[in-house]
Amino acid sequence: MHINYVTGNKMKFEIAANVFSDSKITLIQNKLDTPEIQSFDVSEVAKYSAIWARKQLKSDVIVTDAGFYINGLNGFPGPYIKYINKWLKAEDILKLLEDKEDRSIIIKDCLVYCSMSGDTRVFESEVKGTIVKEVKSKGGSMIDRLVIPDSLNCTIGELTHEEAIKFWSNNINLVNFKNWINKEK
Repeated sequence: MHINYVTGNKMKFEIAANVFSDSKITLIQNKLDTPEIQSFDVSEVAKYSAIWARKQLKSDVIVTDAGFYINGLNGFPGPYIKYINKWLKAEDILKLLEDKEDRSIIIKDCLVYCSMSGDTRVFESEVKGTIVKEVKSKGGSMIDRLVIPDSLNCTIGELTHEEAIKFWSNNINLVNFKNWINKEK
């Protein structure tokens, strides 16, 4: 079975391909630029994009999206991280958190599968972590350089490429989707 994974992010695709390497699913990366609705709910954003992509590609698709909810900043930037990565540097986020005691963050991750027939299935998970007080890494995205997940003792940006692939390959949404689709199809 072939499924279009709609993402321009090479690492996201590499992680998904790693998760699906032992399944009957063949993922095809499609860099279709999907519209992103304005919503503070990451699952609404991903679902809209998946339905839109399925209509454009006329095939089964998955779309993933993530939101980065910094508690000390009232949930900012949420699902708007794509834009924040363009406008702000890691040091800018640290400046916003300078006088904040709560440096916790929740990374809300969402995977939406949309079949050719229009049926959708949503998989959601969360990774909790802490924002560092100073940037120690130059690797990865801005958030990768700032977040220490509760399951690690360093930022994601401090991991090697292989370690980061392994860390994100534990993504419960990808694993749950793989298990579900293997039973369904």
